[in-house]
Amino acid sequence: MRSDNGDEALFKALIQESFGVQVGIHELLGHGSGKMLYQNKDGSFNFDRETTIDPLTNAPVASFYKAGETWDSKFPGFGSSYEECRAELIGIYLCVHSNVLSIFGHEGDKAQDILYVNWLNMARAGLLALEFYRPATGSWGQVSICLGGMEHGGKVGLNRKRRIFFISLLARGCREGYTKNGIVTL
Repeated sequence: MRSDNGDEALFKALIQESFGVQVGIHELLGHGSGKMLYQNKDGSFNFDRETTIDPLTNAPVASFYKAGETWDSKFPGFGSSYEECRAELIGIYLCVHSNVLSIFGHEGDKAQDILYVNWLNMARAGLLALEFYRPATGSWGQVSICLGGMEHGGKVGLNRKRRIFFISLLARGCREGYTKNGIVTL
């Protein structure tokens, strides 16, 4: 990483701490929390359909798993990769909140520097990921690489009032957006 404005020195000084924040959020909140909303075989739900609100639409939740459906059945062939992208997206999204950074012991200007280095590291990771791209098949060789489909098939929202972090991954149109946006044109 080369720059004339001090980014290189800042990056080298804070990359470990910044990466610790990203990994912590990715693993603990990205993978480690949340609730799969589903409808049971008997027609009942594991959530209250009347009071559970989708913070993206401010309407009752309209999308949920049906009996027998799984993550992999809804996202066949790319569920694992998509799950990694989802967790990474949560890390990127939540790292901009000062109260989240303070959990990791970063406040004030230092927190802002940690945030900046985290985003620099994400940009760097995107460039380094190009070595895992397979032009012949239009696919990626590693599951944590592609974030392409999130803008078409995924939505992120935070309901601050209820402290609910909500991600809606829509199977319909998701594969198209994921694969279309994950292709590299050289």
